Amino acid sequence: MRRTRDDDDGGGRAVRARADSNAPLLALPAPVSLLTTAIQAIRDTTDPIKLFQVDTENGPKDNVGREADARRVRNQLLLQAHPDRGPPDEKPLRDAATVNINTLFDLYVRSLRPVLPSAAGASAELQNPEAIDYAGGAGSSGGGAGSSDGKADSGLRVRIRRLLSEPRKSLNGSYGNVEGEEDGRVLVRVDGHDQLFKLKPENLRRVDAATVRGGALEFLQLQAETEFEDLDAQGRAVSKSPSLLYSEGGPQSHRFKLQTYSGFGFANMLDLSDPSVPFFDPMAANRCVSDDVVATRVTQNLVRVHEGLPYHDFGLISLAAVRYPPEKQHRDGRPRFFVLDGQHRLMAMKGLVDEGPARAPGARDIRFQISVRVVDDMEAANAALREMQDCYMPDLRCFFDTEGEGPLAGEVLALARLRWPRAFVRLDIRADRRGSTKLVPDRPKLDDGCFFTLLRDAGMLARGLKEVKEGRAEGSTLANVLFAQLLQINDAIRAAGPPGNRSEARFRQCEERESGCWLGYYRPDEDGEKTLEALARRGLV
Repeated sequence: MRRTRDDDDGGGRAVRARADSNAPLLALPAPVSLLTTAIQAIRDTTDPIKLFQVDTENGPKDNVGREADARRVRNQLLLQAHPDRGPPDEKPLRDAATVNINTLFDLYVRSLRPVLPSAAGASAELQNPEAIDYAGGAGSSGGGAGSSDGKADSGLRVRIRRLLSEPRKSLNGSYGNVEGEEDGRVLVRVDGHDQLFKLKPENLRRVDAATVRGGALEFLQLQAETEFEDLDAQGRAVSKSPSLLYSEGGPQSHRFKLQTYSGFGFANMLDLSDPSVPFFDPMAANRCVSDDVVATRVTQNLVRVHEGLPYHDFGLISLAAVRYPPEKQHRDGRPRFFVLDGQHRLMAMKGLVDEGPARAPGARDIRFQISVRVVDDMEAANAALREMQDCYMPDLRCFFDTEGEGPLAGEVLALARLRWPRAFVRLDIRADRRGSTKLVPDRPKLDDGCFFTLLRDAGMLARGLKEVKEGRAEGSTLANVLFAQLLQINDAIRAAGPPGNRSEARFRQCEERESGCWLGYYRPDEDGEKTLEALARRGLV
């Protein structure tokens, strides 16, 4: 059946027809008051499959994908049905519609997820490795290392510090395990010693149970402390600014077991001629470092310095520190970290340091951000790496140079997805990144990039923002206005027929297969130029 513009864009009659069919319930862009009938249908529907446009035939087959698609539709329905987006007399209706959207979404999500045991029995939080006084002095985060009755907890891992008399002074910096308490002193079994030492609580610092001397955890904890290990000449503790900050999460940290150190590092940490600097080793599951990439980055930075410009910002380097087995914490007597993200940038900074101060002045002082995740073992480290690789690959078509264009394009896209749910291919952010390239979908399918390209090439975004700036349009309704224009463009493309020598039969199938959307026939090629010229003659672009 050939659609007329009245059927596509019209008021209550068209909305009621959509409400009675399987078409999207919210499809009109402007004015908002025309959406009353559609919002009534949303308020009254009891079918989450219909409300969230679940495509059981062509949609995602896995539950994560289904929930993600439904969540996207829910978010846009909530936006369009928001009580503040209609006249005051519609507020009770919109409130009820909002409640129904959320209720049905929760119902749909429960149907997708297996029943899980209560979180009340979740495992205990990881032991806090933050450096705090053994006896729970100032700076303690939630009590000392002792038990609730003030007695020492056997098995705690501690670092010995601030012993001033010989021969015990040699124990400073050693680690041991608490084995009890006697006469107000703590009994500690020091690593490498058979005897028990009786030590004052103030000479002990609680540490992570896996901490070993010279390891990654020791390096992190020392960098995060707010006091030097030694005392001044008067025997007082000397404060210092920590190089790293530590976070373990809040009361609900059993849900994510976050153990992260964040801060800044200097490029001189990459100079392996210094025996005190750590190793930054690549993960086995990560890609190989490209010498070409490193050489290019080094050259780009040296050219900048030669031109009197600062070095590039090397951003955030993500690392992992492995607790077990303890030998994973160090290599050749140095702390050992595993690189989750940023190995090419690390190697570029190392390359600049290796160039020497004559070629790369100040390179040793380059600062970069550090985030270190503490994990139990290499399996957890590899899982953390896979989480970082499971990301949305960048698409240059989805970037905008002019302020305001991106948010505006996103609003118009949201309206288009509600109107033409089957026209858009689903973005799989979990697609394999290893050597894969993003493919533009075949005509007449759309993805975000294809849609944004049409908006950009048609000049709709720039023109709309200009009219708002000049006071000839309202910013709050601009997305609806542009979408109304897009409906006219869609009608014009449909009336013109398939571009080039493309199939007439497939063109007609857009009515059903793409929810009545023909915009996907536009691409920035020769046929696309002809389409824009025809639209310009009609005053649509």
